[in-house]
Amino acid sequence: MLVKEIMTKDVVSFKPDDSLETVAKTFIDENISAGPVVDEDNRVVGIISESDLMDVLEYHEDLGSELLSLVPGYGDRWSFPRTLGKKPPYFSFFIFFSFSFSPIAGRTMESNK
Repeated sequence: MLVKEIMTKDVVSFKPDDSLETVAKTFIDENISAGPVVDEDNRVVGIISESDLMDVLEYHEDLGSELLSLVPGYGDRWSFPRTLGKKPPYFSFFIFFSFSFSPIAGRTMESNK
């Protein structure tokens, strides 16, 4: 079997100047957990993944609330078990991602074509 037989052909990509909020929202909207970062000539210059977001949130807890606000249902209607509610914001974000995503790539965003 060859890679081309199972690979995702329509890939969501990001630009180096995209915000973490944009990346997190795209991960949620497109149900993906990673994507290539491409320059203005669409050359791959890196990869961004949910674990990259988690690493940033671990050291910048102030970003946690902003990114958590993107999670559908988060807020007044969102109920974490009592033990999760005592964890830092990035922990809740991690829990959401760990149960929500399995594909690595999805469709190409219109703005990145």
